Amino acid sequence: MRRQLKNRNLYLMILSDTILFAIALTAAYLFRFEFRLDQVEISQIKTILVWLIPVKLIIFFSFEETLFTIQSGFNRKPFAF
Repeated sequence: MRRQLKNRNLYLMILSDTILFAIALTAAYLFRFEFRLDQVEISQIKTILVWLIPVKLIIFFSFEETLFTIQSGFNRKPFAF
């Protein structure tokens, strides 16, 4: 995992995923309210993004660590003496 943190593409992927998440949430609100957002809805979007993006990143990194551990277990040779 530490080797992954030095990879520049990881940060590019996280940034693009975060931007796409924010765009998708905003588009969902726009479709829901027929492209007319009041100040209340804009405030809700901002509040949701402030809370959900860190939660999303924490979950992403916890699954990344689990996935890395599982994949390293698959590389072992069975019955090696």
